[in-house]
Amino acid sequence: MALPTSGVITLNDVNIELGLSGTSAIGMGDAAVRGLFGIASGEIEMSDGHGKSDVVPAYVVASGATGGAIADAQAGDVVVALNGNLTNSLSLLMTGFTSIAARQSSYQWSSASNYYTTGHLQYKILTGAETAIPTSNGQGNWVQYRMPRPITSVTISGQTSSTSVMSGTYPAVTETSTRLACIRVVGTAGYNCANTTQTLSTGSPQTVASANTRAKFLSVSEFGSGTYYSTNGTFISPTFYSTITCNG
Repeated sequence: MALPTSGVITLNDVNIELGLSGTSAIGMGDAAVRGLFGIASGEIEMSDGHGKSDVVPAYVVASGATGGAIADAQAGDVVVALNGNLTNSLSLLMTGFTSIAARQSSYQWSSASNYYTTGHLQYKILTGAETAIPTSNGQGNWVQYRMPRPITSVTISGQTSSTSVMSGTYPAVTETSTRLACIRVVGTAGYNCANTTQTLSTGSPQTVASANTRAKFLSVSEFGSGTYYSTNGTFISPTFYSTITCNG
């Protein structure tokens, strides 16, 4: 949200933009108001607030491979991860993470091993105490996001997975004062997926890849609609798509 770009601005508008109750006591000389209006000192007027916003866009803090270090963890950040491996287990869930989807393909590595290409999409809301992404039975990639306010929960929608080439359309999500960002992710996880193809038609996708996984994560809030596409790799590796709406 932002203050009106023209016309009347009320103190109620300013309070709400600052995340306060509309009836909270506030003055034009308050540090929060000056910070919002960009007037550090001297005369300040309501018109100085036209178009100003207290919201910092969601952004990527870091990304890396499964088991990598977290140099800057803050409570309320969210990490989205996609892991893959050849395994006889369906789960590649890392310690402390919540599963979005796990899928195993019909491709068997060998008749003796009973190992199949497997992928697992997952997330974790950080507490601020984390220093590393846990290792897992496989390889993967992850992206750490930070929002304007700490995330308290996420809502998963549009989630789908397949063992074939996958494409579709994702709908717009209505932006509200408690929906901080909408992350879209599409990827392939299993084995030898580094050269597979993923596309997201809107936003600013960030590609992260290891030998076993390749995914595109939107690196900014993206509430609009668009399309996605993913190939499934040499060994019929599972493909994934999900919308992760961050609430706070």
